[in-house]
Amino acid sequence: FKPNASSTEKMDGTRLKLALPDLQIPALPNGTQISKALLNISDKLPEGFAPSEAPASGPVVSISASAGGDSAQKLFSFEGLSVTSVDLAAMYSNKAWAFGLKGTAQLNATELAYKVAFAKGADQKGEYAVKLEAPGNDGLTVQAVTGRPVPGLSDVALSAIELKKGSAGDSLSAKLMFLDTTGEIDVFHPKGFDAAVFAVTADKLDFKKLIPGNALAGGSLLKPTMVFVPVGKTLQPDDPSIPPKLKANIAKVLADMAKSQPGVESEAIPAGITLLAELDIQGSSDMTALMSSAGKKDTKLPIKGSLSAKAFDKKASLKDRLADVSLLSGLEAFSIPDTPVKIMKPVFTIGEK
Repeated sequence: FKPNASSTEKMDGTRLKLALPDLQIPALPNGTQISKALLNISDKLPEGFAPSEAPASGPVVSISASAGGDSAQKLFSFEGLSVTSVDLAAMYSNKAWAFGLKGTAQLNATELAYKVAFAKGADQKGEYAVKLEAPGNDGLTVQAVTGRPVPGLSDVALSAIELKKGSAGDSLSAKLMFLDTTGEIDVFHPKGFDAAVFAVTADKLDFKKLIPGNALAGGSLLKPTMVFVPVGKTLQPDDPSIPPKLKANIAKVLADMAKSQPGVESEAIPAGITLLAELDIQGSSDMTALMSSAGKKDTKLPIKGSLSAKAFDKKASLKDRLADVSLLSGLEAFSIPDTPVKIMKPVFTIGEK
């Protein structure tokens, strides 16, 4: 009440609270009810907000609340992920509300903590990313997020884990190390699938580390994508549940293959492990010599096909790692130099036999 006090001095120590009715946040799924809401007027920022988000002047106006029970379960639609607690923090600044959630959840029996921030005001569109982490030293593994074992990958730890909520459903992405390279995993659930589909991708991979042998020693896989489809199912390459970046990788390989194998771009991806990549043979002297003898100067070829269930298991025998391997690479028609022979629709194959 001091007339000549500064605004900062007048706000110092202010702590006002007002109970609010149950709330519904526009960006959250229908039916996600926020209860026990309090409107707070204070001189301090609520937990989880950066100083840059503070209002330029005046009091800090915020909301704190929670959700539980059936309402909390509607927060995420990712199969195997169940929410156990939801705490909301919201703050008003620059004529708009900014919302954030945090809480606990379980993913295939693994305890998690999560955080999510929403866009301000009218930018809220129901699509957002949720940061996930496992408390303590346990960490999240490939098997924890996919729900099934993969030899050589099951126990691989994940980092930078995000649950992405979009119009076609929720998908999970994370970083991982496999076969001595850094990659990314995407996990998603197409409509009608009980088990998850997931894909592991990398920028570049030594071919010999994935497919042991000497024929392509020195060759590399560029932008390799390995898609894991559950038993008894197939996946259309344009399925709406496939995350956009992953879908673009798949489409590029199939489009390149379709130049010599029309129709391949619309074929379903079968159950098991399917590799889609660009094979760079520049480092393989045997392959470059073979292609040169056929008058082909291209060193990058699209490749697609099945991998062994133990392709990632470094401890598996050579026989097991090559079991069921069947890869095809379409080549455009070419003529053999100094002969009248022209090879139409040639197919380059890599297999266990």
